[in-house]
Amino acid sequence: MDRVLIVTKDGYTLSEILFKYTSKTSGKVSVLVNKIVDIEHGLKAVYPLYKYEVDFSHEELLSIADIKAFDKDFFYERPDPEGQFGGDIEFTYPAIHYRYSGAPGVADIHADFLANKKDLRFISASRIKNDDSLSSGSLETNMALLGRLCALPTLNCPDAVFGMVDYNLD
Repeated sequence: MDRVLIVTKDGYTLSEILFKYTSKTSGKVSVLVNKIVDIEHGLKAVYPLYKYEVDFSHEELLSIADIKAFDKDFFYERPDPEGQFGGDIEFTYPAIHYRYSGAPGVADIHADFLANKKDLRFISASRIKNDDSLSSGSLETNMALLGRLCALPTLNCPDAVFGMVDYNLD
Protein backbone atom coordinates (compact mmCIF):
# COMPACT_ATOMS: atom_id res chain seq x y z
CA MET A 1 0.00 0.00 0.00
CA ASP A 2 3.01 2.29 0.31
CA ARG A 3 2.83 4.56 -2.71
CA VAL A 4 3.55 7.93 -4.26
CA LEU A 5 0.74 9.95 -5.79
CA ILE A 6 1.68 12.70 -8.22
CA VAL A 7 -1.05 15.22 -8.98
CA THR A 8 -0.56 17.33 -12.08
CA LYS A 9 -2.55 20.18 -13.55
CA ASP A 10 -2.02 21.18 -17.17
CA GLY A 11 1.28 19.24 -17.17
CA TYR A 12 2.67 20.92 -14.03
CA THR A 13 3.18 19.11 -10.71
CA LEU A 14 0.59 20.40 -8.28
CA SER A 15 1.27 17.92 -5.46
CA GLU A 16 3.39 14.94 -4.43
CA ILE A 17 1.98 12.69 -1.73
CA LEU A 18 3.99 9.81 -0.21
CA PHE A 19 2.06 7.27 1.87
CA LYS A 20 4.27 5.28 4.29
CA TYR A 21 2.37 2.58 6.20
CA THR A 22 3.24 1.21 9.64
CA SER A 23 0.18 -1.08 9.64
CA LYS A 24 -2.51 -2.13 7.15
CA THR A 25 -4.67 0.86 8.05
CA SER A 26 -2.37 3.64 9.25
CA GLY A 27 0.96 5.37 8.88
CA LYS A 28 2.49 8.72 7.94
CA VAL A 29 1.96 10.73 4.81
CA SER A 30 4.32 13.38 3.44
CA VAL A 31 2.55 16.05 1.44
CA LEU A 32 4.10 18.66 -0.85
CA VAL A 33 1.74 21.13 -2.48
CA ASN A 34 3.01 23.48 -5.16
CA LYS A 35 1.53 26.74 -6.38
CA ILE A 36 1.19 27.17 -10.13
CA VAL A 37 1.24 30.80 -11.24
CA ASP A 38 0.95 32.47 -14.61
CA ILE A 39 4.02 34.58 -15.32
CA GLU A 40 3.22 36.10 -18.71
CA HIS A 41 2.43 35.11 -22.29
CA GLY A 42 1.19 31.66 -21.26
CA LEU A 43 4.34 30.84 -19.26
CA LYS A 44 3.80 29.32 -15.85
CA ALA A 45 5.99 28.81 -12.80
CA VAL A 46 5.70 26.23 -10.06
CA TYR A 47 6.98 26.83 -6.54
CA PRO A 48 6.47 24.97 -3.24
CA LEU A 49 3.49 26.32 -1.35
CA TYR A 50 3.85 24.09 1.71
CA LYS A 51 5.20 20.72 2.85
CA TYR A 52 4.27 18.69 5.91
CA GLU A 53 4.02 15.19 7.35
CA VAL A 54 0.98 13.93 9.22
CA ASP A 55 -0.38 10.65 10.61
CA PHE A 56 -3.29 9.06 8.77
CA SER A 57 -5.60 6.12 9.23
CA HIS A 58 -8.52 4.58 7.38
CA GLU A 59 -10.65 1.47 7.22
CA GLU A 60 -8.98 -1.53 5.58
CA LEU A 61 -8.80 -0.94 1.83
CA LEU A 62 -9.23 -4.15 -0.14
CA SER A 63 -8.50 -3.09 -3.72
CA ILE A 64 -6.46 -0.67 -5.76
CA ALA A 65 -9.71 1.06 -6.79
CA ASP A 66 -10.55 1.64 -3.09
CA ILE A 67 -7.07 3.07 -2.50
CA LYS A 68 -7.33 5.38 -5.50
CA ALA A 69 -10.69 6.68 -4.21
CA PHE A 70 -9.17 7.25 -0.74
CA ASP A 71 -6.21 9.11 -2.29
CA LYS A 72 -8.46 11.37 -4.35
CA ASP A 73 -10.55 12.26 -1.29
CA PHE A 74 -7.37 12.83 0.73
CA PHE A 75 -6.02 15.22 -1.90
CA TYR A 76 -9.21 17.27 -2.14
CA GLU A 77 -9.24 17.76 1.65
CA ARG A 78 -6.09 19.96 1.44
CA PRO A 79 -6.68 23.57 2.53
CA ASP A 80 -6.10 25.26 -0.84
CA PRO A 81 -8.20 27.66 -2.85
CA GLU A 82 -10.72 25.88 -5.06
CA GLY A 83 -9.30 27.71 -8.10
CA GLN A 84 -5.97 25.92 -7.66
CA PHE A 85 -7.71 22.52 -7.80
CA GLY A 86 -10.02 23.34 -10.70
CA GLY A 87 -9.23 22.44 -14.29
CA ASP A 88 -7.57 19.41 -15.83
CA ILE A 89 -6.17 17.48 -12.85
CA GLU A 90 -4.45 14.14 -13.39
CA PHE A 91 -3.55 11.56 -10.72
CA THR A 92 -0.59 9.27 -11.46
CA TYR A 93 1.30 6.65 -9.50
CA PRO A 94 4.89 6.34 -10.70
CA ALA A 95 6.93 3.22 -10.07
CA ILE A 96 9.19 3.86 -7.08
CA HIS A 97 12.27 2.44 -5.38
CA TYR A 98 12.35 2.24 -1.58
CA ARG A 99 15.50 1.43 0.35
CA TYR A 100 15.50 0.24 3.95
CA SER A 101 18.53 -0.43 6.10
CA GLY A 102 18.92 -2.21 9.40
CA ALA A 103 21.20 -4.53 11.34
CA PRO A 104 20.49 -7.56 9.15
CA GLY A 105 21.29 -5.70 5.90
CA VAL A 106 19.82 -3.54 3.14
CA ALA A 107 16.43 -4.16 1.52
CA ASP A 108 15.52 -2.63 -1.84
CA ILE A 109 11.86 -2.64 -2.83
CA HIS A 110 10.91 -1.81 -6.40
CA ALA A 111 7.19 -1.12 -6.51
CA ASP A 112 4.71 -0.39 -9.26
CA PHE A 113 1.45 0.41 -7.49
CA LEU A 114 -0.90 0.28 -10.49
CA ALA A 115 0.67 -2.95 -11.80
CA ASN A 116 0.08 -4.46 -8.32
CA LYS A 117 3.71 -5.54 -8.07
CA LYS A 118 6.49 -5.29 -5.49
CA ASP A 119 9.88 -6.96 -5.72
CA LEU A 120 12.17 -7.02 -2.69
CA ARG A 121 15.90 -7.75 -2.94
CA PHE A 122 17.75 -8.17 0.32
CA ILE A 123 21.53 -7.90 0.72
CA SER A 124 22.64 -9.37 4.02
CA ALA A 125 25.13 -7.60 6.25
CA SER A 126 26.43 -10.93 7.59
CA ARG A 127 26.85 -13.43 4.73
CA ILE A 128 25.93 -13.84 1.11
CA LYS A 129 23.89 -17.01 1.73
CA ASN A 130 21.39 -14.84 3.62
CA ASP A 131 20.70 -12.68 0.53
CA ASP A 132 17.14 -13.23 -0.64
CA SER A 133 14.29 -11.99 -2.83
CA LEU A 134 10.54 -11.80 -2.30
CA SER A 135 7.58 -10.62 -4.35
CA SER A 136 4.26 -9.15 -3.32
CA GLY A 137 1.25 -7.21 -4.51
CA SER A 138 0.57 -3.53 -3.92
CA LEU A 139 -1.91 -4.22 -1.12
CA GLU A 140 0.86 -5.48 1.19
CA THR A 141 2.67 -2.75 3.09
CA ASN A 142 6.44 -2.46 2.87
CA MET A 143 6.70 -3.17 6.61
CA ALA A 144 4.68 -6.40 6.23
CA LEU A 145 6.93 -7.46 3.35
CA LEU A 146 10.03 -6.77 5.47
CA GLY A 147 8.40 -8.78 8.27
CA ARG A 148 7.98 -11.75 5.92
CA LEU A 149 11.64 -11.38 4.96
CA CYS A 150 12.73 -11.55 8.60
CA ALA A 151 10.56 -14.63 9.16
CA LEU A 152 12.57 -16.62 6.60
CA PRO A 153 14.48 -19.48 8.28
CA THR A 154 17.82 -18.27 6.86
CA LEU A 155 17.45 -14.86 8.53
CA ASN A 156 15.21 -15.47 11.55
CA CYS A 157 15.35 -11.84 12.68
CA PRO A 158 11.83 -11.15 14.06
CA ASP A 159 13.06 -8.21 16.16
CA ALA A 160 14.92 -6.49 13.30
CA VAL A 161 14.14 -2.83 12.81
CA PHE A 162 14.43 -1.36 9.33
CA GLY A 163 14.56 2.37 8.70
CA MET A 164 13.72 3.96 5.39
CA VAL A 165 16.69 5.60 3.73
CA ASP A 166 15.70 9.13 2.71
CA TYR A 167 17.84 10.70 0.02
CA ASN A 168 15.93 14.00 0.09
CA LEU A 169 18.00 15.91 2.60
CA ASP A 170 16.15 19.23 3.00
